Amino acid sequence: MRKWIKLWVKESLIGTIRFDFTPAERGVWFDLLALAGNSRFDGVIAPGEGSKYPHPWIAATLDIPLELLEQTLEKCQQSRRIIEDADGIHIVNWTKYQSEYQRQKPYRQKEKPPQTGETDPYTAALARNYHAEIGIPTATIEQELAAWASQLKKANAPREWIHDAFKEAAINNVPNWNYVKAILNSWLEQGKERGENNSPAPTTSPALQIPNEDD
Repeated sequence: MRKWIKLWVKESLIGTIRFDFTPAERGVWFDLLALAGNSRFDGVIAPGEGSKYPHPWIAATLDIPLELLEQTLEKCQQSRRIIEDADGIHIVNWTKYQSEYQRQKPYRQKEKPPQTGETDPYTAALARNYHAEIGIPTATIEQELAAWASQLKKANAPREWIHDAFKEAAINNVPNWNYVKAILNSWLEQGKERGENNSPAPTTSPALQIPNEDD
């Protein structure tokens, strides 16, 4: 079953269906396309091989009057949009129109950035602690978190430093990313034991001097 179907915009807006069908009939036509996309058999509205849904069932499923369904089906058959037989309702040219997705799929896959697999543990730890102590990061902050994750990983810093830095910022009542960065930077330069003794004072931290979007 598909999660979506393709709709031809130009044909829907200025094609013959716009002039030959009433607004209600056009709605039924688009519902029929959705049913065909939701079927186990691509482009065929049917419960199984060699069987078809009764029209009253289709009308009830679409929540429309049976009379409206019948007149729409008749118009669709006259305009060669559908073929109805013992195997169900077949959408004419379904493969031609809907297979465009499959044709373009290799090109879309080439355009996608390479998958990196699971999230880096340092990035995950920074994001988790940021959410817990500060809030939802902006796109800019997410980029900074990724950069800091790379820096900490390159320095082979223990991941526990991340939690400890956010915790220290919270204890000092400065739940601010700039202050957390200053703590981590101090530990990277001096080592955690010496850095803790020389942690940035809350009154002079960059967080209190420079306005920040997560304040």
